[in-house]
Amino acid sequence: FLNVPKVDLNYLNNEKKYEDDFFSDSNIRKIIKKVQSKSIERYESELDYFNGKINFKLFFEKLNLDKSLEDFIKLSSKKLGLSFRQYEKILRLSRTIADIEDSEKIEKEHVETAFFYIKNLNFTMQK
Repeated sequence: FLNVPKVDLNYLNNEKKYEDDFFSDSNIRKIIKKVQSKSIERYESELDYFNGKINFKLFFEKLNLDKSLEDFIKLSSKKLGLSFRQYEKILRLSRTIADIEDSEKIEKEHVETAFFYIKNLNFTMQK
């Protein structure tokens, strides 16, 4: 799962905002810029640089998944009855989560986090 710091309950009652807070606008902007620069490096020859927009064939070529992780994703997708479109979203979101955590390779926990978000989003939208 994505590492999110615990929120101090005393902080919630405090009106003072801290600039170095994980959820501050400036910190979120830094994270987004970092992820965008990684995407630009990875897809330097393309017009659309971002994980969510890049052509799937090129995206998959640059994904560089371990065989065991690729098998895990396929098996999990099949068990959950995911469509190809949802499978693709899992891959793209896993890559973005890995970028946020400064990981060159996608790890199993990145994929598990992506499955969690995609499945919960689909469940919420079906209500």
